[in-house]
Amino acid sequence: MQNVEIALETRKIGAPQNWDVETMGECVTISVRDEPTSNGNVMTTAWRLTDDEIRALRQGGHLIIGVYGVNHPVLSLGIADKEGNYAVG
Repeated sequence: MQNVEIALETRKIGAPQNWDVETMGECVTISVRDEPTSNGNVMTTAWRLTDDEIRALRQGGHLIIGVYGVNHPVLSLGIADKEGNYAVG
């Protein structure tokens, strides 16, 4: 999966301070759009799946989300078209 520049990007986020690539692996810089809501800020990012990932999903695979820490934050997950508009099923 590859992070892509999101429409109306407000900033880029890189690896946290003290990130150790040797023990923690690569942490790429990602494109972020901050979206203020009545419930606080939402940081939205866009991701493009590889052909192998798309194939795995078509064969019954799953999207896996990993969250570091012990409290799970509120998440939003969706699909958008090439222009960044959310696709409706």
